[in-house]
Amino acid sequence: MTKITTTLGFCAIVAVLSTTVSAGDSPTFQSLARPFLQKYCVDCHGEDAPEGDVALHNLQGVDSDNVELWKRVWEQVALKQMPPKDEDNQPASMQRLHLADWITAGIVQAMKD
Repeated sequence: MTKITTTLGFCAIVAVLSTTVSAGDSPTFQSLARPFLQKYCVDCHGEDAPEGDVALHNLQGVDSDNVELWKRVWEQVALKQMPPKDEDNQPASMQRLHLADWITAGIVQAMKD
């Protein structure tokens, strides 16, 4: 019985610690969105003649002023419309998912604010 109690206690501690570590490692604009935009988007949507008049080179975190643009980015990335399919440099599905999740969380927070 003591062995079972010890094992359950250990599992509970590991669960709490892993939750704490995960919460502290939440992605940010700097750690997730900016590198994604730089790698996959800014070549076409940069400062000089951005395609579709969509410039992403100076986009910052999600806020009430840019929430509509972030919604468009979410849609294009999550639905695999951007980068265009003929581009060789494509993000992995998990990269798309992580960015989409980050944008969604940012939009929810911006709407609360």
